[in-house]
Amino acid sequence: MKRWAYIPILLTLWGIHAYAESRFLAAEILKYAKLRLRELDVQENVKFCSFGGTDLFLDFVRLKKKQYKDMSAIIFVHGDLISGDRKGEAMALAKAAAAKGYLAITIDYRLSGDPNSDRNPENDRLQVAARFPAPVLDVRCAVRWLRGQYESLGIHPGRIAVGGIGAGGYLALMAGLSGETKKMPKIGDISEVARRATSDVRAVLNLGGAADTTAQYWYERTKRFEGERQIAALVGDSPAGNKRLYTISSPLSFIGETSAPVFTFHGTSDYVFPYDAAVSLDEEMKKKGVPHTLMTLPAVGYQFKGRDGKVNTRALAQVLDKAFEFLAVSMRYDPASIIEQRQEELKKELVKDQPKNDDWW
Repeated sequence: MKRWAYIPILLTLWGIHAYAESRFLAAEILKYAKLRLRELDVQENVKFCSFGGTDLFLDFVRLKKKQYKDMSAIIFVHGDLISGDRKGEAMALAKAAAAKGYLAITIDYRLSGDPNSDRNPENDRLQVAARFPAPVLDVRCAVRWLRGQYESLGIHPGRIAVGGIGAGGYLALMAGLSGETKKMPKIGDISEVARRATSDVRAVLNLGGAADTTAQYWYERTKRFEGERQIAALVGDSPAGNKRLYTISSPLSFIGETSAPVFTFHGTSDYVFPYDAAVSLDEEMKKKGVPHTLMTLPAVGYQFKGRDGKVNTRALAQVLDKAFEFLAVSMRYDPASIIEQRQEELKKELVKDQPKNDDWW
């Protein structure tokens, strides 16, 4: 057999390994939650948006005994921009949040994987070689849909947060920091109620996400990098070839007065999304006066792995404790007046001509 013939086999094995690693992290998160599955009310595969014939679905998780009125909600975005799914660590985080009394959601988004690749043996409908800003629009669409359904879901429209691990953290940052634009794009097939809701979020949990796509692009080409080139697959081109594209795809570029407070955790031994980006994010947030909490732990790497390559359960528990503390504090302050003001601004914008495509950045 020729040497190149082994490539599809190696890629398949890598995919299986990555899937198993994600599931192991999910199991540890569920142990942290300390609840029995029968205590949860789970509603799966609810359609919230469509883009170019690709339907996007979400799952709800909440406690069965929780009263559904003015609840806080959080959307967890899964990691792996190329071939991830919402049933892994994102669902485990959702169940942990549900145990704390939140309405928790996990969502689909369009992936950057090639639908014709050997890495797509199950013909995943979400692997559509999506490029920026597609997944960001998907997250925003989910926020709008959720806010548009707030009465029937029993949530407070001003208390919606978003979070994620790794690439999910990056997308959460983009959704939380960029806020609303004055010109609202027609983002996919969503209800009129959802279209008239803003995509503002109350808080962001960024657990190891990239804050600077330019720095991440170049890091993905070093010998120290361990993983798939996710940012390169999402953004395409290169910072040298398209500086503007890498500027508008970086969370650092959107920090301002409308940005949501952010909790960031980043281990110092992360060789997929390096720790330096978290430091840059912290410095820029403080410079712009936006609340930001940076938590770090030594010798903790990607997906909370320790030096032995296994999930550091003690570090995981410490981080999730702090993250949920941050979330609880963020939700105490009623942003209803701010949301109402932004909603009124949005209604005025909606009577104007809408952009005809996604090129609205």
